[in-house]
Amino acid sequence: MSALKKWLLWPLFWVCLVAIGIVAYAFIGGTIGNAIGSFFGYPNIKNTQSSLWLYYLGAFALLGTTGLLFTVFEILIKNTKRGSRTSLFLVLPAISILIFGPFFWSNVPKQYCIQVADLEIERQDGKLGFVDRTGNWVIRPQFEYASPFANGLASAVQDGKRGFIDRTGNWVIRPQFEFGGSAFTANGLASAVQDGKFGFIDRTGNWVIRPKFYGASRFANGLASAQQDGNGFKYGFIDRTGNWVIRPQFEFTDYFAENGLAAVVQNGEGGFINRTGNWVIRPQFEQVRSFAENGLAHVKQDGKWGYIDRTGNWVIRPQFEIASTFEDGLAYVRQDGKWDYIDDTGKTVPRPPEC
Repeated sequence: MSALKKWLLWPLFWVCLVAIGIVAYAFIGGTIGNAIGSFFGYPNIKNTQSSLWLYYLGAFALLGTTGLLFTVFEILIKNTKRGSRTSLFLVLPAISILIFGPFFWSNVPKQYCIQVADLEIERQDGKLGFVDRTGNWVIRPQFEYASPFANGLASAVQDGKRGFIDRTGNWVIRPQFEFGGSAFTANGLASAVQDGKFGFIDRTGNWVIRPKFYGASRFANGLASAQQDGNGFKYGFIDRTGNWVIRPQFEFTDYFAENGLAAVVQNGEGGFINRTGNWVIRPQFEQVRSFAENGLAHVKQDGKWGYIDRTGNWVIRPQFEIASTFEDGLAYVRQDGKWDYIDDTGKTVPRPPEC
């Protein structure tokens, strides 16, 4: 083959492989991305920019692995000292994606969607039930109170007693508790009330932590907030055995977030503590809420809500009358009487479609 033909064929070959890379990005990378997302509990990860990185890594892994396999094949089977140009040019597109991918993906607008439960609570004739996304009744209205499904169960109140139902409306834990308590969390426990005291039950309805607290929240990352009398009804944190890990000393507590911090209020000022009860962000805010999955917490200062990072520095300056926790990359806020969605930079974004 003439040198001219070689010079023409190799670029064509490279372009073809880049096209293969694009196909791999769209299909193989996408499958890998969604599989990883589902594994970590984000079934709609395809609607966020993070999926682009997963797609991109999936395509890189596909092409790079293919090139390495070709190289090993030629060394072992053809008994050559090194892989041929074919192997090299199979690896090159993967390297190109790795080098230039961040440039392209960083300029792709973020995509958001609003997570909507497949079963929603609806009221009819003074009773609550559950409908699907088409508005059809799945669980007929029969409850005085009901909460959204969490970890497969929803709490419901019938004849003044609280229990838990499954997605067909059947009682898994018969109504027997007083009103109050939390949903079931990932550790399989929910708070419940008996004789005016809070404890924690398992998914069979048996007590794991006997009712002895004057208040209790759900477990998050191994700890739950609980309230004890005898010291001004202050809040502290307990473990799964019901033992105090952080003694009651706060007027308000929120859950421990993934970053290991919890929002608390002491002596009228809010800050953030770690799992040993030590201050990481000193008390200085009027109100505080725990960190979201994107690493931002909304706090109130001088009558306005804003968002801080783990170091306590402002990421979005306090400017909102009302603000929510970030979820799926968005927060819902009210400023000057107007409601909007914002991203993690504080930029207003249009109302996203439902997932």
